[in-house]
Amino acid sequence: MPKQIHLELAVQDLETAEAEALALGATRPDQQPNPEHWRVLIDPAGHPFCITTLIPTTDPGRRPRTWRRLAQPAPWKGRRS
Repeated sequence: MPKQIHLELAVQDLETAEAEALALGATRPDQQPNPEHWRVLIDPAGHPFCITTLIPTTDPGRRPRTWRRLAQPAPWKGRRS
């Protein structure tokens, strides 16, 4: 079956999340484009997915498709409407 969707999951701890995914049956390909910030894994059915410590920014002042570190505070925290 061809890939139908690409999942990219933001996690707090990359090493722990990878270990848990591998324990559940995922595999890790040898080629990793940026292992410091995200990992490409393959689910048991053969579909790739990523885990990352980066999340897309929702800041309207920044270009679309930019990324920020998950450790930074979320832009909506501390704001009152």
